[in-house]
Amino acid sequence: MELDPEIRAFAEESDRLFGADYGQQPIAEQRRRYNAWCAHFSAPPAADVVSTELFLPGPDAAIRARLFKPKDAGQSLPVILFYHGGGWRLGSPETHAMATSEMVRRTGAAVLSVDYRMAPEHAFPAAFDDAYGALLWVVQSGGAFGLDTSRLAVSGDSAGGNLAAAVALAARDRIRESGNGPKIAFQALIYPALKAVRREPVVDDQGGGSESSISDYVTSYAGGSDKVADFARNPYAMPLAAADFSNLPPAYIAAAGIDAVLEDAEDYAATLKAADVPVALSTAEGLPHSYLRTIHFCSKAAAEFDALCAALRQALKTTALPAVTSTTLMAG
Repeated sequence: MELDPEIRAFAEESDRLFGADYGQQPIAEQRRRYNAWCAHFSAPPAADVVSTELFLPGPDAAIRARLFKPKDAGQSLPVILFYHGGGWRLGSPETHAMATSEMVRRTGAAVLSVDYRMAPEHAFPAAFDDAYGALLWVVQSGGAFGLDTSRLAVSGDSAGGNLAAAVALAARDRIRESGNGPKIAFQALIYPALKAVRREPVVDDQGGGSESSISDYVTSYAGGSDKVADFARNPYAMPLAAADFSNLPPAYIAAAGIDAVLEDAEDYAATLKAADVPVALSTAEGLPHSYLRTIHFCSKAAAEFDALCAALRQALKTTALPAVTSTTLMAG
């Protein structure tokens, strides 16, 4: 599939920034390059959105997070829990601040961006435990921060989409077990990685990697190659391994047409539909994995992100912030 012309230069420059030896570098160097790439292809956060650093109680240690809200928000706001991408071992709320602040602008909701523990230092279930711990904090304490916990959604890109789907599964399971628990209204997933083994060969694309690097991500998150088999069967690790998809929150899935994990999005959409869960799938033809980085200069990426935010607005009954006349987004 041909790359969209507006994104071709992005893909070429990304290859240069990462370098051919990226996968062989120590994790600290991989993170340095990833952070530099995110900064290079970013824009200043929206001026009418403010963020606050928070430390939430976690299962083992405090979970750092960033709460993004409209400036001068004077009412209780619905909240979107956002989990950043990066293969469960890269990224932070800061690397995704452009996207999360724009999500606030385009939905009118608050966004809590979670800095979960990452592999290889912290294998599964650390990231999942932190992701679910952040949900519990929102439900138990979010009201004090102006959050309307009766209107709650989960979202994330790539590995973050995996965590969002896993949290939705776990919340449903807790409700079934105890009769009460966190109620999630909607899941908005951006090219999520939802299974360990795929039917089709992995396609090389910037930011998504080769077959070996995808395997490295999974192996790191699993805690080693000897643990991958059991890991791949755990639905909180790989949500498509679940045996039952009924009674999950409605979903909007934004997939990339040129992507190693495209079939994950397609399979999840088909599985939810078969379980009578309302679901919409949008596949962005010509866009690669990580197109979220390009919403400030690629019209097709911007339209895909707009559609995802529109689905969130409808689910959470919100209104986008007023349009700004100055340029909110500009190439970084």
